[in-house]
Amino acid sequence: MSASCLTFTDDFKVQRTTLNLPARAPEEVLVKAKLTAISPGTELRCFAGKQPDSLAYPYVPGYAMMGEVLEAPADSPFMPGTRVVLRGNGRADLNLMWGGHCSQALRLPQDLQVVPDGVRDEDAVLAGLAAISYHAVKAANLERGQRIVVVGLGIIGQFVARFAAQAGTEVLALDLSPTRVEIANQAVKAKIATQPLATGVKEVFPMGGDVVFDVTGVPGLFGQMMDTLRTIPWDDEPYVGPKVVVTGSYPSDLCLNYQEAFLRQLTILFPRDRQNRDVKDVLNLLAKGKVSFEGILTGIANPDDCQTIYHNLLDDKENSLTYAFRWSG
Repeated sequence: MSASCLTFTDDFKVQRTTLNLPARAPEEVLVKAKLTAISPGTELRCFAGKQPDSLAYPYVPGYAMMGEVLEAPADSPFMPGTRVVLRGNGRADLNLMWGGHCSQALRLPQDLQVVPDGVRDEDAVLAGLAAISYHAVKAANLERGQRIVVVGLGIIGQFVARFAAQAGTEVLALDLSPTRVEIANQAVKAKIATQPLATGVKEVFPMGGDVVFDVTGVPGLFGQMMDTLRTIPWDDEPYVGPKVVVTGSYPSDLCLNYQEAFLRQLTILFPRDRQNRDVKDVLNLLAKGKVSFEGILTGIANPDDCQTIYHNLLDDKENSLTYAFRWSG
């Protein structure tokens, strides 16, 4: 069984091609993709040949697919036509990193989440990416009323800001891009980042933030994250120090100022990806109207235009958050 897909064939080269899927195993679900979305941080690093755990070229990138069930096991809850979200293919005759940008996919039932009625396809395809941010916010154990700083308003930062606000916190989101700040302002307070970062933060939170989400992926900025946070007094009152939640994707080592971390009794948290339960929670929040993805998807493109789309994301980060590819109606 053949399917259309995107493959990275070399550094900065992507094309539409075909792959062969094996026959569906009795326990598998066959899904016809409607939309697949680009995860810019990871996929652009792969596109540039800088992903640490990369497989050999050519490979199929992506891990955000939304589609409809074509075939499923007889005892499966997934009837033909059921809308689902998934990472992408589990098996094929090409290398998969992670096999998301493809017209069809084979997965086990536990790898799929049903899209609730009322959730738009273009929002559902983002649910897996949003779940990464949701997982980070959940892992941070935010408390209502806390002062939250989100630095970096790419797609993951946009989602972090929305989920932190939904948790009842006071959010300040920062980025150098006026376009990204404008999109974030639809849901939270956002402003242009200053240099140093702490100057702009303390105009809004004079005592500093309680938690900062670093969603930049820029190693040189990591040291400034602590400066945006509150200090703690030298007295005998009980206290909990502030947190840095590293939500951006980094290809290598990070450095920090020990003394600044020590003085704040700093906690640094590295949330790891997402779980299926996070994707389900995000879809339910969308269905209940408790979170909006308005403005996050820059556009929907034809897979034939993949080379142009990836270069747009690489070269025009000012105006592009992410794109989806349409594989079927």
